[in-house]
Amino acid sequence: MTEKRVPGPTPSGGAYGVVRYLDANGRPTNAADAVSLEFREFSDDDKLIAVTSGVLPPPDERNEEEAG
Repeated sequence: MTEKRVPGPTPSGGAYGVVRYLDANGRPTNAADAVSLEFREFSDDDKLIAVTSGVLPPPDERNEEEAG
C-alpha cells in the first residue's frame, strides 16, 4: 500500500488525511520500504488544506507497528 487514508479530525482541522509513503527518489512505495512520508489533510468537501512531510527511520531500524 503506497497510500493510507486516515480519519479526522486532522491536526489542521481537516475531515481526513492521506499518508503517501515515498522512496529515496520521491516515488510512491509501500510503507515498509519508505524513507519518507507526506501527510495531506483534506476538508469535508475534499479540498486540500495542509501538507506535512517527514523522514522515517531506515526500514531495518523500525518495529512492526511503525511500518504500517
